[in-house]
Amino acid sequence: MTHAELLELAHRLARDAAHAIETVRRAGFAIERKGDASPVTAADRMAEGIITEGLLLATPDIPVVGEEAFAEGHAPEVGERFWLVDPLDGTREFAEGRDEYVVCIALIEAGRPVLGVLAAPARGSVHGGIVGQGAWVEEGGARRPIQARRPPAEGLHVLDSRSHRDAAATEAFCRNFIISGTTRMGSALKFAWIAEGLADLMPRLSSGIMEWDTAAGQAVLEAAGGRVVDAAGQKLRYGKPGFRNPGFVAWGRGDVCATDSRLRAAPSDDRVWRVTALLDDPLDAAALLRAGALVAFATETVYGLGADARNGKAVAAIFEAKGRPHFNPLICHFPDAEAAWAEVHADDRARALAAAFWPGPLTLVLPRRADCRIDLLAGAGLDTLAVRVPAHEGALALLRAAATPIAAPSANRSGRVSPTSAAHVLQELSGRIAAILEGGECAVGVESTVLDLAGGGAALLRPGGVPVEAIEAVIGSVGRPLPLRAGAAPTLRSPGMMLSHYAPSLPLRLEAQSVAPDEALLAFGPPLPGAALTYQLSEGRDLREAASRLFAGLRALDQPGLAGIAAMPVPGEELGPAIRDRLARAAEPRK
Repeated sequence: MTHAELLELAHRLARDAAHAIETVRRAGFAIERKGDASPVTAADRMAEGIITEGLLLATPDIPVVGEEAFAEGHAPEVGERFWLVDPLDGTREFAEGRDEYVVCIALIEAGRPVLGVLAAPARGSVHGGIVGQGAWVEEGGARRPIQARRPPAEGLHVLDSRSHRDAAATEAFCRNFIISGTTRMGSALKFAWIAEGLADLMPRLSSGIMEWDTAAGQAVLEAAGGRVVDAAGQKLRYGKPGFRNPGFVAWGRGDVCATDSRLRAAPSDDRVWRVTALLDDPLDAAALLRAGALVAFATETVYGLGADARNGKAVAAIFEAKGRPHFNPLICHFPDAEAAWAEVHADDRARALAAAFWPGPLTLVLPRRADCRIDLLAGAGLDTLAVRVPAHEGALALLRAAATPIAAPSANRSGRVSPTSAAHVLQELSGRIAAILEGGECAVGVESTVLDLAGGGAALLRPGGVPVEAIEAVIGSVGRPLPLRAGAAPTLRSPGMMLSHYAPSLPLRLEAQSVAPDEALLAFGPPLPGAALTYQLSEGRDLREAASRLFAGLRALDQPGLAGIAAMPVPGEELGPAIRDRLARAAEPRK
């Protein structure tokens, strides 16, 4: 069966289940309690029976995981493809006589929901969609297409849970945005509202949400152009042991024009209160950069926070947005080597390295030319400049469209974990910058290697995406000076030289051979037992995979209620030194 045929199957069964639920409601029902104290009724069980029987009859090769069967200890083995069913999401609302309960059916493939249906029995509506093909709502027997909206100029409309809210966390999260209003409601119907363009944002930041609570809603919302991500900025994955989800945030389109003055509000502290745009067109991002705005963009290493490198006010805004020390220079990005050589003196070694590794994760510190047009602030007033050509098609398209070098450190608050997805940037800088040019997840995941060639020798200032052994194969021996401490007086010649850099808020313990019950574990290879929370860098001990997951892992483990993070040892070959360097910086006490 095709996805379209499977969606129609789910739609038919959801409507049958909805009819059964309304029959039970009209006849009256008793409320029981499951082992987790959540309510259950005859309507839940009857609806799940209808759905499960229908799915297994039509698709006997696809397992079905239902909420009520799971609660009674029945959980089939699942593989790449399975159904997730919540027969009556919002049982509390159903029992209280509200109309905010829904039937949820989703198909999971390779850990992602690919299609889903949300049927609201009391409202007589059904929302459905196939990711990548679109979404619709059916009311009164007629269907119409739906799409998540661009937030209106007055701000974002937030949906909050009626029964499972974490008020403090939600309010703290929402302080990053202009909020036009908030609606409290129950069930996965909130996903449908955002998909239909009736609201813009739903933070559900507490953990303990089950996969069947979100799968259908996520499918419909993503089919309508929205997104659902966890605290690490990653799309929720399905089929996890226990079928338990972390906290998450559901977004509408979010690509409102952030430079519109109507979006600004009087700040109550040092924040710049505006909505950050999510863009997918490099031409739009380039126009913002040329106007002096800040735009975050993806590279192969991490997301960078870009400004026109020739505009001193724009460069100063980078430091303001990041809260960054003004003595730390920035890396200037160019579309090709010749554009970089127009601003710096390149000797034979620099040209050989550029030929070998550009575009790519290598930054060269070289003397400024006398006619260099890069603003002095971008280089911290030094006679040198850090330059590179990124190996990311989106970044190169932006550089070509902007027609100016882009000064860009990592797009996070100073001293925080570097971002490897657009969602990470939103967590760090939403409301502080004009826009984010979406470019997917970063392939390398650690910053560029920084090499100082300005003094005649060659000194490694920061290990990164290009191993030093590969550099030495091109130009010979490279010195390895220690990075400076945060309070050190000597001038910093490149980004990333302070030890306390990219740090989570929790203390980080390196070379862990054991883990305490109140610690999170950053695992490399088979995980140590006993951790409260585990993030796997690479089960197969693949250093490239570990590097690409490092910053997402630190973010995912940086959770309240834990005593710290224990990091398992990482070997010192290939990308290992770069990973170990970032971990050492993250473990340094913050000043």
